Amino acid sequence: MKEETWKTAITKVEPNKLLLRGYRIDELMGNITFAQAVFLAIKGELPSEKEARMIDAMLVSSIDHGVTPPSCLSARTIASAGGPLNAALAGGILAI
Repeated sequence: MKEETWKTAITKVEPNKLLLRGYRIDELMGNITFAQAVFLAIKGELPSEKEARMIDAMLVSSIDHGVTPPSCLSARTIASAGGPLNAALAGGILAI
């Protein structure tokens, strides 16, 4: 049976070595924020100081979303209708 492989520029996995857009994960840990890592994964470059602050603000603002905002309502509706968990999660995130 032929082994299938996926090609991506986002990550590279080797024994004892994990790269995110060419940066070693173990070197990023403790040196950049989660928001900066998300930006790096999506855009392929580290964010500027302003971009990093904006992403941090977006992540923090999404925390204060009790059970009634549209993001929670859409996720709960999708899940309660029998949709897969990943679809419910995506619906909630997209509503933010």
